[in-house]
Formats: sequence, C-alpha cells, structure tokens
Amino acid sequence: IRGGLIGWYGGILGYTGIEIYQWKWGATRSSISSAIAYTLRLLAEKHPAEFTELVDEALPGWTDAHSPDEFFGLTFDPWAIPSLSEVDESTGNRYREKLYFSAAAVAVRFLKQLPKHRRLQIRNIIINEDRLAVGCPEGHVLGLIPFCRENPRLRVEQRVNLWRNLLLRMEIPRIGGAIKLAELGHDNEYDHQLGLYTVSSALASWGFHVMEVMGEGMPAGTFSFVLDGDPDLNLSSDLFDTLVHPTVAWLKAYAECSSQGLFPQPYRDIFYIPTATYLQGIEPLLGGASFLKTNFNVGQPWDYKKLVE
Repeated sequence: IRGGLIGWYGGILGYTGIEIYQWKWGATRSSISSAIAYTLRLLAEKHPAEFTELVDEALPGWTDAHSPDEFFGLTFDPWAIPSLSEVDESTGNRYREKLYFSAAAVAVRFLKQLPKHRRLQIRNIIINEDRLAVGCPEGHVLGLIPFCRENPRLRVEQRVNLWRNLLLRMEIPRIGGAIKLAELGHDNEYDHQLGLYTVSSALASWGFHVMEVMGEGMPAGTFSFVLDGDPDLNLSSDLFDTLVHPTVAWLKAYAECSSQGLFPQPYRDIFYIPTATYLQGIEPLLGGASFLKTNFNVGQPWDYKKLVE
C-alpha cells in the first residue's frame, strides 16, 4: 500500500487543513464549520436557483427527488455516532482498522438514550479521552452542553491523555514507516522525535477548543478539563519546560518587539502560528483558567521581557 492511500488513512485521525489554519483565522474548527453552514443557508435563501445548480453539480440528480433544504440534513453533528442504517451506503475508501469514537461522543449518545428523569439523577461524568478518536474530538464536548443546562447538578470532567491522544494525533504512525522498516531494516530517527510545531499546535488546539466550551454556554462550575500526563508525569513536565514555555516566551517577546516597531514586518508574517491566537489556546493550560488542570507540574513561565531586552 503506497501513495495517497497512506496519507488519506492518516487523515482519518490526524489534523485537517481547517484545524491547522484555525490559528490564521482565529476560530476553532467547530466555529468555522458553523460559519460555513450558516453562509450556505444564506446563499440558499437569497439565491435559490444558483444554489440548486451548485448542489446538482456536486450531487448530480439529487435535487430531482429532494428539495434544496434537505441538502443541509446530509451531515451529522461532529459528536454523532451514526447507526449502521444511517451509513449503509458505502462511499470513499474502506479500512479494517479499529477506530474509536471519542469518549465525549459516547457520553452524548448515552445521555440521549436515557429518559429525562434518569438523566436528572446523574451527578458526575468523567470523560476519559485516552485514545485517538475520529471526527475532530476536541469539540465533541460541546454536545454535552444541553444536558448540563438541563441538569444543574451534573458535573463533567474531561480528561485528555497527553501522550496517547493529544500528541499522538499530530504524529500518527504511518504505514510507510512499517514498509521502510521491513524493506531497509531500520526507520528514520526523526520518527521518534517530537517537533516544536507538533507540540505547540496540539496543545493550543485543545486549549482553544476547551475555552470555546465556556463561550458556547456551558454553565459555570459544571465543566472541568484535566490534561493527563500518564504514564510519565516527569517527562510531561520536561515537555513543558523545554518546548512549551520557551515557545510562549519567544512569541510574546516577538509580539512586544513588533508592537514597538522594532521589526519592519508584522509578527503574523513570521511565525506559522499567529501569536495572539496561539496564546489564546496555550496559556489557559499553563494556569490561566481555574477549570483547566494537569496531573503534573507544568513548571514556571519564562520571563519574555528579558528576551525583549
């Protein structure tokens, strides 16, 4: 198996272009998807004929048996776990790998299946995201907001494993690595290293989405997030000391220098991750929000002002 299929398989669990460019756009994948859906609905209302033509172009013959409005019912919520009947039409590539739905998605389905009087008896839910999951799991906890509003005594704790989930998703083992090992007897030494961009993007993406939960109406005091450093808490601390804190400090220093006119070009043109948006996602994980915790020591931030000097 070579070429595009290998890359496509990695894309099932890996980050998409939207998630990577969320730093440039200053919005999470969930927000971007909602904005796109809202824009399409506006186009359908104001330009129905043109919209119908575009739908027919994408799905030939579909509007012969459906109204254009039904087009918007073709998707699922990001946290949905479709039934077999809902996905009985085979499309795209098929794989026999064991893939997981997120713990948050399972929790949403479980609560939906319970009658209301049973849901109101639940007091605590721990969502343990200790494995890679499909469907951009960072935003799946949004699906629990209606249940938390319904039951003010419900408390939700989301635990995300740093090594088995958060970072691994940025460095999904590729089939190509196994082929290289079988053919050459060795693999690339870089396959066993974490890059600065990998760590920064993965952490900031989760932090960015967690902060969105509160902005989308999660009741105060209901939700908490724990970054789980198991199985090596000391290595988790080292990761923050050697990669995260230096990155935050240098970005802050460059932003400060740019604001003082010390550099000719805006800092957004220098770093792939725009500083303001990245910091919005990463700083809460460093102790900037009371409902975000870790089970390891994240260390002390660097003094970026010394770098500026």
